[in-house]
Amino acid sequence: MIRPKTKLFRYFNDHFNNPDTVFYRMQTSYVYFKPKALNILIKVPNPIFNAIPTKEGFYTNENLSPIGLDGKFIAFSIKDGKYYAEVKTAIVPTPAPGKTYSTLTFNPVEVTEAQLLAMIQSLKGY
Repeated sequence: MIRPKTKLFRYFNDHFNNPDTVFYRMQTSYVYFKPKALNILIKVPNPIFNAIPTKEGFYTNENLSPIGLDGKFIAFSIKDGKYYAEVKTAIVPTPAPGKTYSTLTFNPVEVTEAQLLAMIQSLKGY
């Protein structure tokens, strides 16, 4: 089945480590998407530059996110030596009326390194 597609913004409500400095050091915030029943993990590559707080994050290129696709997202950051993460099961939403994009918001909480690794492992087999 061919699905209509959208641009999907993934926002960090908190604990986003600004990638504006990615050219000077290693990137420390990430979002990955694991489509249900597919053996693939997709990194969301594009940082949202000059965003206001709560709208910082990443987006896909135009029309790359299939609307209605079920999957798991993991958003995580390493900030001030601490790990922050959230795993979210979601369906890629339809854009709101008058919009050409959809959004998902993440609220990462502090986790241990072992908890972060377990969250990443939870994507397997989904």
